[in-house]
Amino acid sequence: MKVVIYGATGAIGTNMIEIMSKKQPGWTILAASRSGGASSHLANLKLPNVQMVKGSVEDLDNTRELTKDIDMVYCCIGFPKYKAKYWAEHWPIVVNNLLEVTSASRPLVFCDNLYAHGPNINISTKTSTVPADLTTKPGTRSKIRKLFQKRMDEDPQAIVVVGAADFFGPRLEGKTVLGDPFLGNIAVGKKPMALGSASKLHDFAYARDFSNALYVVSVSGEKGFGRFWVCPHSVHGKSLKDLAVAAHEVNGTTNKGVSVLPTLVIKMFGLFDGFMREFKEMLPFWMNDYTISGDAEFTQVFEVQATPLSDALRETLDYYNNQASQRAGN
Repeated sequence: MKVVIYGATGAIGTNMIEIMSKKQPGWTILAASRSGGASSHLANLKLPNVQMVKGSVEDLDNTRELTKDIDMVYCCIGFPKYKAKYWAEHWPIVVNNLLEVTSASRPLVFCDNLYAHGPNINISTKTSTVPADLTTKPGTRSKIRKLFQKRMDEDPQAIVVVGAADFFGPRLEGKTVLGDPFLGNIAVGKKPMALGSASKLHDFAYARDFSNALYVVSVSGEKGFGRFWVCPHSVHGKSLKDLAVAAHEVNGTTNKGVSVLPTLVIKMFGLFDGFMREFKEMLPFWMNDYTISGDAEFTQVFEVQATPLSDALRETLDYYNNQASQRAGN
């Protein structure tokens, strides 16, 4: 097998390639990123059957060239800009280009979020999606899901989509609510911070489990393709306050509670800070309970369990503790 992974140097792509390289030593794995990823964590792993390559899925000619003798295409990309306008402009191009170069003989494995279902509870693949609307981030994700569904209806073995709610884990830093401001703070003895609310329930997947789910589905044959899946989640039915308690217990530190940045302050910061300005749109996901139930089907079909929460927290906190030690050493 010869495969290409777009978004290879991000946390999900790196984890998946690490898993894939170990389980499939005979595969040739092309790890594609805009820069080529020479200084990335993935490159530093020096995996024997992984080749770092330059590739932009937004360039159709480049995508055709890179995938012309490939057996399977994986997409784990995440955009650097968290802006609805940017998403509306770029995601349809990415998805249409991927669908242009994939088929039943060269299928696509796509890493998704669950924004398309809106701020909801007990989300599964049967949960309705928000209206397709390129003026919002959830609406944009709903739009591209419709493109995927159309292809699934036409050619079921050409595509599979695996989604997760918010996720956490090593090497994510500021790219997740449970990153630097939360578990990163706990690791160094600071009070963790939540945006909007710390008391609402919010489910999370462990990043390595998300990556593993993408790999597992890709080698599952016909039972995996032609549909949407929700990956196993380590966090079910817990608030950020609950997670702070669990993290302190694992870390052996004293729980100091959680600082909450109120919605009014978020909106005020949005006048000056681009991320906060865009985050306002996603506040309903944090000001209401947001839970997942669809991962039970994945676990049953593929016999893959989520990493226990204590283990996932331990690995993530160890990462942050090591990062803090390295900074102190410098």
